[in-house]
Amino acid sequence: MKLPRDPTIHLTTTTTTTTTTSSSSSPRNRATSHFGNTRPRHLTKPEETKEVRKRGACHRCRIARRKCDAFDVCAQCKKLCEKQGSPYDNETCIRKTLSETLGAVAVRWNSNDPNFSMPSRQQFDGGEHLELYISFSNSPGSPRLKINAKSFTMPNNMFQKNRYYGIEPSSGPEDKSIYQWAEDQILFEERIDFETRMEKLLRSYVRSNGLEKAITSEQRCLKIVQTQKTLMLNLLKMRCMWKVKSCKEFFVARPGEKAVALPQNLTSIQDHLRLFAEQAMSTLERDVLKDIDTYLFVTDIRKEEQVLSAAVNIAMWISLWQIILLYRRSLLWALYQQGTKSAPVTIVDSASFKRHSFRDMTLQLFNGVVVIYAELFRTSRALDSISKVTADVFGNDVDLHLTFQDAWRGRQQFCELSIPRSWCWCRCRCWCEASCADGSLQTKK
Repeated sequence: MKLPRDPTIHLTTTTTTTTTTSSSSSPRNRATSHFGNTRPRHLTKPEETKEVRKRGACHRCRIARRKCDAFDVCAQCKKLCEKQGSPYDNETCIRKTLSETLGAVAVRWNSNDPNFSMPSRQQFDGGEHLELYISFSNSPGSPRLKINAKSFTMPNNMFQKNRYYGIEPSSGPEDKSIYQWAEDQILFEERIDFETRMEKLLRSYVRSNGLEKAITSEQRCLKIVQTQKTLMLNLLKMRCMWKVKSCKEFFVARPGEKAVALPQNLTSIQDHLRLFAEQAMSTLERDVLKDIDTYLFVTDIRKEEQVLSAAVNIAMWISLWQIILLYRRSLLWALYQQGTKSAPVTIVDSASFKRHSFRDMTLQLFNGVVVIYAELFRTSRALDSISKVTADVFGNDVDLHLTFQDAWRGRQQFCELSIPRSWCWCRCRCWCEASCADGSLQTKK
C-alpha cells in the first residue's frame, strides 16, 4: 500500500560525482571562514614557510608579529644590526624560546664546593642542642633566622676535640621562614645602587598587589594578569634565594649575644641553607622562563585597554630587569667561584644527555632575555610609556609609585656608569654591556 505523497514536498534526483581531492584542498590545508565554509590556503613560498615553521621565528619577529625568514640570521635582525653597527647579528637572531634554551635540566644552580659538608641523619648523635640565629651581616638590625642546631659526629673522627653542629633534616627551618628571612634582608639593605632599588621595587610591587590594584575596575580575571602575578612572585622568591646562595659569609648569634662570623664547627649550617637555595632556584627559574615565554609568544596585550596594557608593561619591565640583573650577577659569581676552585657543577640535559657549563647556559639565557628586553623597550616611545606613568597605573598607590620613580632614576645612572653607551646594542658576549640595553636605543620614534 502506497502512502499518499505530500504535494508540498518536491523530490529531485541528484547525480553524485566523485572528484579527486588535491593536497591543497585537504582539511589540513584549508582555512575555515566565519560561516563554516572552507577555502584553500595558497602559500606563495611553501618551502620557505615550512622551513620557518620548523626552525621557529626569532624573538624580535615574534614580539613584533612580523614575518621571519629561514636564514641563520633573518633579514630583520641583520638590517637592525647593520643600522646599529653591531657585529653580533648571529647572537641577536635567537629562535629558541627561553624554556627551550634551558632544556630538561633538573638542577642547574648547584656549586661544586670541595669544603661542602652535609651530615647524614645517622651522624647526629642525639647530643647537645643549640638555639642559634643566622644573619647576613653582623649589623644589630640585620634580620635573623632561628635555627635549632644539633651536634653530629664527623666520619672517621670519633675522638674529635670540637663538637660540630648542623641542621638535622627533620628539624630544619620551614621553607617559608627562609624565604621571609631573605625578603626581610631586601628591606634592610642600606645600599642605594640600582640593583638594590629594583629589589625593593619588586618586593613592594608584589606585596602591595600593584597589578591587582591597577585592574580593579576591569571586573574580570585575565589569564595574562594571573601569569604576570605568578611570574613576579616567583622572581621575588628567586631573588631571595640568590641572596642566600651568594652570601659569602653568614653570621651567627646566640640569644642576647652579638653576631659573629660563622665558626668552622658550624659551617654545615650555611651549606644546608645554600643547598636549599640552589634547589629552589632551579625550580623557580624554569617557572619564570616559562611565564616569560607565555607573555611574549602566546598573548597579545596590545588588544587590551590602555590602563591594563600600561600596568602589564610596567610589570614586564620590572620582571625583565630582575632576570637581567640576576644573570649578570651570577656570571660574576661563577667567575669568582672558578678562582676559588668551587665552580658550578657541569649540567647534564636529561633529554639530550648533552653537557653544559653553568656559565655557557647562563650566557645563552642572558643573551635571550637582553634581546627580548631590547625589542620591547628599544624605542623612545616605549620607554616614555614606562617613565611617564602616573599613579593610577599603580592603583593610585602613591608609595609604590614613588618607589618606581626612585628605581627609574637609578637605572639612568646605572647605564651611564656601567660602560660607554656605544657598546650597548646586542654585544651580549660581555655580561656588563647588556646592563644598559635600552640606553643607546632611544632614537627611533
